[in-house]
Order: sequence, then C-alpha cells, then structure tokens
Amino acid sequence: MSQGRRGGDDLGGPLTPEDRTTAIGLFNFARSYWRSAEHLRASKIDVSHPDAPMLFLLYQAIELYLKAFLRNAGYDLQQLKSISHRIIKAGRDAQSAGLKLTQADFELLELVDSYDNVMRARYITTGAHTRPEDTELSDFCQHLDGSVGKWLADDGHPVRQQTFSPPAKTPGARPLEDILAEELETLSKQEREIIAYLLHHKQRMFTCAVDGGRAATLISRGIVRHALRPNQVFDYNDMPVEIPPEVWRFLRANVDKFPYDGDEDEPHPWRKHWME
Repeated sequence: MSQGRRGGDDLGGPLTPEDRTTAIGLFNFARSYWRSAEHLRASKIDVSHPDAPMLFLLYQAIELYLKAFLRNAGYDLQQLKSISHRIIKAGRDAQSAGLKLTQADFELLELVDSYDNVMRARYITTGAHTRPEDTELSDFCQHLDGSVGKWLADDGHPVRQQTFSPPAKTPGARPLEDILAEELETLSKQEREIIAYLLHHKQRMFTCAVDGGRAATLISRGIVRHALRPNQVFDYNDMPVEIPPEVWRFLRANVDKFPYDGDEDEPHPWRKHWME
C-alpha cells in the first residue's frame, strides 16, 4: 500500500482509492469526528434535537477508529466496505486482529448497532428504543484514540500524540441543572405524583405499558426514557423504563419539592386502569 505519493507520476500512475484509504487517514478522520462531538456536547445548543448530531459524530468516530486499526492490520478497501456500518462486526474483527476490547465494550457496540440508533441520529424516527449514553461513547472514543493510536505509532505511522482537555463551555450555554429546574416548574400534578412515588421508593427504574401510560409526558420531557437492552424481549404492558442517572441525581437533590403522601397499597401512579 502506497502511503506517501501525491497525485500521479510516470512510475506509479495516479493514486487509487486503495492508496487514498490509509490507516492514518482513517485515524485522523476518527479523531476529528470525536473531538467535534466533544465540542458539541459542551456547547449545549438550544435546539430541538441537540443530541442527534453529537451522537452521530460519536458513532462515526468509533467506526472509523476500528477501521483504522483493521486497515493497519492488513484489511484492503473491499474488506472494509464489506463491514459497511456494522460496528459490532468491526469490533469483532478488530479483536481478532489483536485489539483488546472488553465485554463491556462489546455491549456498547451491540447497543450502537441495535434499534437503528445510527439512523435515529440522522433521521426522525419513532418507537421504543434504547441508545448508549453519550458519556460512554465519549469514553470509548478516548480509549480507542489511545489504543489504536499506539498501534499505528508503533508501526511507524505519524500519529500526533496529544492529550485533549475538556472543551470550554460555550458562553451563555445553559447548565443541565438550569434546564431541569425550568422543566420541573411546568410539571403537572400527575407528573409530580409519579416522581414523588419513585423518589420515595428509591426506584429509578420501573416498567410501564408500551405507550408510557400516565408517564408518557415524562418520556416526552426526557425525564423518563426507555431502558431496553439489545434484543430484549418485553411484555407490552411491562416495558422497562428509567430516569437517566444525571436526572435522578438532580431529583434526589430536590426531593423536598416532591412530597409523598401515598400509602404502600396504592397502585403505581403511572398505570392506567384497563378500562380507561
């Protein structure tokens, strides 16, 4: 594989796609996607779907890091194309070629591949799904940047070794606490009763009907989200959902705003009677 030629010459001819798709090129592209995603995470852009572009950049970065490793391990362009965007396959192939990945890493890769998560980051889709935490994706990108970068550097590639500091927050960006505080001011009596019940029972995760029942608006707000694992089978009346850890921490710090006056025999407040 030619790595240094530019343009064409009388001896080697023009560069081919095989020539252009280098391991260091894929690695640098991956790093560009990862760092761009980090700056989006820090910016807290006030738009309707701030997570989608950031998640797509992280998904793309992971794919490119793994393909950079495979390219360096001897995969040709056709082999990389045959993997397509199946991140779990890229991970398995990379592990077989010598990259150390843990069971937790594979669970993350499997979750990325599930529920059309990559497509959901590009297009508006509906339906129950679970996506990876952006913090997990970011940490995995950082791990791949170090581990894949070391492999490439050890094989003589000009990897720019650097330590990245967390991006500075955009001036005027709203902290998560402020966003949640404002959201909680608009909660309905029913929504407050659900949160009060969960806080009182220290129950961050629960099950509900597939439509969310009376917790449907909490799902819309992002205070409750689906908590399904890849290929998990569930009853349509008992779909796993959860309050995200960062939201749960905020709610627990403000538990005094959600007084609980129920009794132990009351039905779950998010459940609708079957005759409703």
